[in-house]
Amino acid sequence: MWVLKVTAITALVCIGLLTTTVFPVVAQDAPAPDKSGEHLKGYDDWHFSVNLGEWAPPFQGSVTAKGQTSPVDLTLYDLLKSIYVAEFAIDGRFEVSKGPWGVLIDGVYFKANQSAMAQKSINIPILDPPPFTIQGRADVTGVYSVGESALSYDVYASPCLVANMPALTVGILGGARYTYFRTVVDLEVSGSGPLGLTRTFQSDKTADWVDPFVGWRVLYRPTEKWTTSIKTEFGGFGVGSEFIFNIDVEAKYHINKCLFVNFGLDTLYTDYATGSGNDKFAYNMWNCGPFFGVGVEF
Repeated sequence: MWVLKVTAITALVCIGLLTTTVFPVVAQDAPAPDKSGEHLKGYDDWHFSVNLGEWAPPFQGSVTAKGQTSPVDLTLYDLLKSIYVAEFAIDGRFEVSKGPWGVLIDGVYFKANQSAMAQKSINIPILDPPPFTIQGRADVTGVYSVGESALSYDVYASPCLVANMPALTVGILGGARYTYFRTVVDLEVSGSGPLGLTRTFQSDKTADWVDPFVGWRVLYRPTEKWTTSIKTEFGGFGVGSEFIFNIDVEAKYHINKCLFVNFGLDTLYTDYATGSGNDKFAYNMWNCGPFFGVGVEF
């Protein structure tokens, strides 16, 4: 059911973004020729783009650790309602291209912390495994980081130009994605009875792996100010994860020649497993949430 919801939401966002950017083309006048004598970059010139933003990635799926499987259901509503859980989140991207060739480096870092006293369930994506119930006091910190790099090649570039760039490009890409987890658990358990004993436990666990992937990206420029894109990736192939799937729908608004803002929806599915029995670790998770950012290109 969650897969169907994600697919439906993604399809609606794609249709909405394309609709809202196609219609302004009808009303826009053709740009006046540049008489300033300044060189207007074209498709065959070098292009650089740096983008910083924030992605609020809900976690819905399951984690298996120490032979036990536990569900994880941290929605966007939970993040907004208990924003203190997310200590820090940032998303960054660097891209360089010249003609049909391009290199893309993308990454996200998310750190969450949750403390509890008395008897209370803690439910954030951790490796120990989540969720668990404590009687006493616990402090749980989870770090989630994903980084990827890819080489892209445009197999099609429209002869119709917008701001001296092709109105439509279709590219293929291939690269590798690195996933990293770290969980630190500090637990203080208070005993009952006349002695009132108190015991403390600490756990610090990490997991990381690399996934190759292939995919494609469609980029459409309806006007000089707007750029929309859809990027899809498939990977894993048993090298790291059994399977990964990523779809990124984005709209970008150019404030001026260099500065832009962007927003969209990013959906990531990961199916990873290693080990067996009590040593088995498995991560089967959907991350689907909105993102927004600001960047420069030159």
